[in-house]
Amino acid sequence: MNTYPMSYKHFGPDDRLVSQGEGNVGLEKDNFVITTSQEAPYLVYYREVAHFLRQGYLVLIDLPGGRFLLSQMGDKTVPFCREFSRQRNLALMKDLLMDELGEVDYFEASYQQMDTRGAVVAGGRCLLKLFDRAMVLLPDDDANPLLRVFYSRITGVEEKNFQVIVPQADGQRLVLGEMGEFRVTFARRLMEQRDLLFLSTMRMLREVFPGLPSAALRQLALLMRDGYAVKKGAVDAIDRTIWPVLESRVAQAQGRSETYDYLRQKSMPDLLYIGLRRAFSVQPADMAGTEAGQTRAEERGEGPPDLGALATLGGRTDQGSGENPQEKPKEKPKEKPKEEIWFMVPLPSNAIAMEVVTAPGHATYFFKIKSRGEFRSVSLAALQDDIAQVMDDLSLSLIDLRFRRTPVYIGEEMFDRPEYVVYKFAVKKLPNLRRIRELFIGRVIHRSLDQWKRDTESLLQWNTSIKDDSQKWRAGNLEDEDAMSQDRE
Repeated sequence: MNTYPMSYKHFGPDDRLVSQGEGNVGLEKDNFVITTSQEAPYLVYYREVAHFLRQGYLVLIDLPGGRFLLSQMGDKTVPFCREFSRQRNLALMKDLLMDELGEVDYFEASYQQMDTRGAVVAGGRCLLKLFDRAMVLLPDDDANPLLRVFYSRITGVEEKNFQVIVPQADGQRLVLGEMGEFRVTFARRLMEQRDLLFLSTMRMLREVFPGLPSAALRQLALLMRDGYAVKKGAVDAIDRTIWPVLESRVAQAQGRSETYDYLRQKSMPDLLYIGLRRAFSVQPADMAGTEAGQTRAEERGEGPPDLGALATLGGRTDQGSGENPQEKPKEKPKEKPKEEIWFMVPLPSNAIAMEVVTAPGHATYFFKIKSRGEFRSVSLAALQDDIAQVMDDLSLSLIDLRFRRTPVYIGEEMFDRPEYVVYKFAVKKLPNLRRIRELFIGRVIHRSLDQWKRDTESLLQWNTSIKDDSQKWRAGNLEDEDAMSQDRE
């Protein structure tokens, strides 16, 4: 724990001065601690910090029940704020469901986030962390939120005018600079990780479709990158032998083909979607010429970084574990590949049925195609544009959530339970999660096929009978559903 000598004032919710004195503020993994000789110490979790601000040599930390004003840190004020921001962001990554696996590298940089019109919407100094499937940007200040960019959404990496430009599929761009000699290394590592992920998708699909020509395999990988669900009409345009194999994967899951067959009979064949991906880490050793675990720090002759070290101002610390910083990390045993297979079926009752067939429990989730107030009973063919948009939203959101379903279906009244409190923060901060929660109609637990059919028909009839978009369908008590279902992440 890094500590900083300081003076403090503690104000209550009515802005009344509660206490003041001199002491130390220490920054830990999940919280900060203020110790003083005048009173008992304060321990505050980063999750509780609503806002913090530096004004000259003063630091203001806002909390739900008051605030702290820190001063007298001198030239340590800026380093303290930077470390505080990074420690807080690392902690908030978990609350934002960004608990990424397989950390590869990290870099310090300046950044500009640009929207589709080229306007700058955020910027400043940041820490860039490269993981197996995504890059996470942790701003040094509290003015801008954390940003996660999946490699599957990066359309290119360009070096220009001592900057690295990263365009994304949605038209937004990141412009990264002030990286010094590590700019080239960063661009190379980012392209490597993007290519590793795509190649892992191609290798997985090669196992599933051993006879598919390489050109067709690449086209399919572009559609199914990182688990995106793909439309039957789109894969039929590549090769008509693909879809029957994908459906056979669904059928291999015990009891799942019955629900899929029942739902698809209500839909249009060309509008069915199936997603497939491997749920294990991509190791850098898969790329020729790249050593597993090689990092920017190792290229400088330093030891491999650890989570605590990444949050420090200098990017490294010798405090903490007591291990030799020059030791190489022990090789982890290879994870057993696990397939995640899921389908989405649009239905005439203003609903899209979604099910992750490889999940340990068995439940089907339903989402609205259009607002109930806007929906008119028309053919699915007339709703193709709306269906495509919702399918894309669902694909992006489920990948963002790592296929967690719990934060999608639980009611707001359950957010204060200890096991769900993490989702309370995520819903406030993640637009994609809020979007699919708004679209969510309800879920049907599969206890028996007859019961599942009855509840499914009940949900679909109910959905077209009401106009209030905020209403959710529920069969029985949620506690009972949870007790009988293992549909968890």
